[in-house]
Amino acid sequence: MAARRLIIVMLILLGISTGIAIVVPAPKDDPAPEETTPPTGTTGTTGSTSSAEPEPRNADLVEAEIKGNDGSEPVRAGPGDRLVLTVDPGRNTDVEIPGLGLAGTATEFAPVVFDVQLPTEPGNFPVVETGDRELARIEISKAD
Repeated sequence: MAARRLIIVMLILLGISTGIAIVVPAPKDDPAPEETTPPTGTTGTTGSTSSAEPEPRNADLVEAEIKGNDGSEPVRAGPGDRLVLTVDPGRNTDVEIPGLGLAGTATEFAPVVFDVQLPTEPGNFPVVETGDRELARIEISKAD
């Protein structure tokens, strides 16, 4: 008897939900508005009126490896170069290049590898480990 009452209640709820589904209008399928960008002038989006453009420089791939705490030779690269730097301190430590905002963890079994596009401005960037102990230095100098 209880099972019949439960089935009747279920059928009544099914009927009510079906009736509501028929009465309520279907949701409108509004397509997302298209994003349009305004046309740019001959100088692009910077608004610069200067027609002088810097000469393009071909970026080089510089690969360097730092083992232990040798730190004797700096890593030299040109502005805008791509640097793949492998740092193997031979122990578990965190390695950072603070000037470039890079950090990684090296273990005694796996070095940390930084793959970075260097800034277009000359400068020096220390490679340090935990405790601000300098392992090496990256020198970016203008190509002659």
